[in-house]
Amino acid sequence: MAEGSLERVAAQAGCTPAANRFLDRPPEEAAGPCRHKDKSPRHRSGDCAIAAKGPDRHDLSLPKHVRNCANRGGRDWWLWSWRHAAPELKIRRPYTCGSWRCDGACARHNSHTLFARLRSAVSDVRHHETGWCFLVLTIDRNGYYSGKPWPDAQTAYRALSTMTGKFLKRLRRACVKRGWADPRNQWAMVIESHMSGWPHANLMLYSPELAAELRTETFTRTQAGAVGREQIILGTEATPDRGDPNGVRAWIGGHAIATDWGLESTADAARSTEALAGYLVKMASDPDANVGELAKLTQVPKSAPFRFRRLRSGKGFLPPVKKNEDFTGALVKRVEDWQTGYTYAMVPEPKGGHSLERRPAVALAVRLEDRVLEQDEERRWYERRRSKRGPPAIPLLTRWQGEQMITETRPEPTTWEGVRAEALDILRRDRKRRMRSCGCGSSSGQSLGETG
Repeated sequence: MAEGSLERVAAQAGCTPAANRFLDRPPEEAAGPCRHKDKSPRHRSGDCAIAAKGPDRHDLSLPKHVRNCANRGGRDWWLWSWRHAAPELKIRRPYTCGSWRCDGACARHNSHTLFARLRSAVSDVRHHETGWCFLVLTIDRNGYYSGKPWPDAQTAYRALSTMTGKFLKRLRRACVKRGWADPRNQWAMVIESHMSGWPHANLMLYSPELAAELRTETFTRTQAGAVGREQIILGTEATPDRGDPNGVRAWIGGHAIATDWGLESTADAARSTEALAGYLVKMASDPDANVGELAKLTQVPKSAPFRFRRLRSGKGFLPPVKKNEDFTGALVKRVEDWQTGYTYAMVPEPKGGHSLERRPAVALAVRLEDRVLEQDEERRWYERRRSKRGPPAIPLLTRWQGEQMITETRPEPTTWEGVRAEALDILRRDRKRRMRSCGCGSSSGQSLGETG
């Protein structure tokens, strides 16, 4: 295996930015919160690890995989990864969920991944830049137009799948009836939440004919004196105050009411590539928060029920999430018997069991995790007694050759040229980091390598 830094090797193994955000935490925060349940004898006796500052991992309002995320202080789930061609060399790192429900790095990574997939689908050569339509569908919670008020937001979340299917089916049928091309699977939808907790949907649909009709109606409304949201809001034949009762937004509004959506919804068309980017990109003061309008983090539906799919799209429209096919791995969990307080490592058994090629590597990962667990328990035993004779803490990101942990040390420069080159490299990286943080461009002037 080629030599390289540990971070680069971890990136090749699939370590996302969400997994690298906590690598520089102080040792006292890396210990994580108490791993014992309330019924555990060790927890009731107070003989448990020192809890770190952070959110409560035992919040039952979150799914189990989110509660055990390392970005929330979880230290019970660990990922062991290795190459197919070299299973003896393993990488151990904490488990990160990558879910949009998890605040911080995981939600940002999920949002950036969603934006990359949407941008890849939009930039397909088969799609013209002016053929995209954007609809914001809201819930008629009080039943003002449909006559059927919703009992609560959770009921609306569970009905979104049926409502979306019916609305798209009606919209496609109407497009074909008018002689337009059938949008088929060329659509994507992201569910968001208002401050009140009620959901709404951002729908992106490719239909050049529909986009042209929307532009014409928007121009007509503008000439009539409509401004702002009045130019793109939906209407029906029974609401002539919202534009032409025979216009395109009128029959879209009729289909929206028939499928339990509300008339506070809007429909607009992209005018150019810049307008399309303006819909997709949501600029913010933080450079790391430049994510798509369909993938923004400000209205994440955290109150949605478990197993809720925030992203929905036509079959085959979005490209799959990229991953490194050269690596495989196993999720090793630390499980505690609450009756005895004994903690051990195990790997969940998949359907059909592990393949014959993976079984030796998985068994070795479980044995190594048991060894790390014993060392962590011994170190905590010394910490509770404020003794300095305990074993050192094992880093969060480590490499293992067989059953031995590999410790990497950076070679010291032996010549003045080496010292100067290393110092210049540090200065360059520090200057780039400061420029990125302030949003400045490339500074002019003499380079660091040309200084005397």
